[in-house]
Amino acid sequence: MGTISTFLRAIRAGAVHVRHSAVLLAHYGRLGPAFDLCTKVIIDTLREEGMYRENGDIVVEIVTQALKEVCLMRAFAYAITDLIDTVVYTRP
Repeated sequence: MGTISTFLRAIRAGAVHVRHSAVLLAHYGRLGPAFDLCTKVIIDTLREEGMYRENGDIVVEIVTQALKEVCLMRAFAYAITDLIDTVVYTRP
């Protein structure tokens, strides 16, 4: 969690652009409650960007990128599962 919190502090401070937070958003709900609490910081940062700094296009870009990554991860997981089923069940 130390690396994630350092990354989040860098985003909050403006040292790392907020668009790099899409990677973390894509893993929401997968890595446990402690990680999910960290993503709350990302949501707050996105809210500030969209509402107070009027950068709604960046927020849309980040959420879209996170959703694309989730879809890619699921497609990869399904492909691996199908491959394992094929290998395991078709062997003599």
